[in-house]
Amino acid sequence: EQGRFVFFALMKSMLQKAIPFLFAAAILASCSSGISVTSDSDKNADWKNYRTFRIVPPDLEQLQASDAHWAHKMPVIENYITSEMMERGYLLSKESDLVVTYFVVIQNKQKAYSSSVSMGMGGYGYYGGGMYGGVTSTNVDIVDYQEGTLYIDVHDTKTGMQIWHGAGSKALENQVTSKQDATIEQAIRYIFYRYKYKSPDYTKQR
Repeated sequence: EQGRFVFFALMKSMLQKAIPFLFAAAILASCSSGISVTSDSDKNADWKNYRTFRIVPPDLEQLQASDAHWAHKMPVIENYITSEMMERGYLLSKESDLVVTYFVVIQNKQKAYSSSVSMGMGGYGYYGGGMYGGVTSTNVDIVDYQEGTLYIDVHDTKTGMQIWHGAGSKALENQVTSKQDATIEQAIRYIFYRYKYKSPDYTKQR
C-alpha cells in the first residue's frame, strides 16, 4: 500500500509540473488560431456615388511609438487595402471621393486559466477512484502574449466624416517576414469582408 501511495504522489507531482506548460501551449495556440473582426458603417452615406479613393498613411512617428517593427509594414498594408478597394470597383486617385486611413496598435495582454488535478489516495480497484477518497488541487496559470489590432477607416472626402470602420485583432507570434505579410493579408481580407459596398462602376467592369 505504501508503494502505491508513493507512486500516485509522484504522478501527482509530475502532472502539476507539466500542466502549466501544457496549458500555456494550448492558450497560445487558441489565441493565434483566428482573427476577431468588428465593423460599423454609416448607412446614410452617399454610397452609390463613391467611385475613387486614396490612402492616407498614419503619422510615422506615432506609428513607430506604437510599434517600430510594424511601421516597416506600411507598404504591405497599403498594397492589400488598395487591392481590396479595387476589387470593389474603386479607382485609386489623388482627387478622390473616399479617404482610407489605417493604424496598428500592439498591446501586451494576459490570460489566466485554472486547472484541477485530482489524485486518489490508497488502492485503486475495479470501480476506479481511491479507496480513501482523493485530493484535488487547483493551479492558476498566467500566460503573457501580444495582441495586434489593425484599424481601417473610410472617410467621405467632401464632408470629412467617417462613414465606415473596421478592425481586426489577433494574438501575435514570432514569425518570419513572409508569414507576417500573410497574416496582414488575411486580417485585411477578413476586415473587408464586412465592407459590403461597391463602386457604381463595379458592374461595368465585369
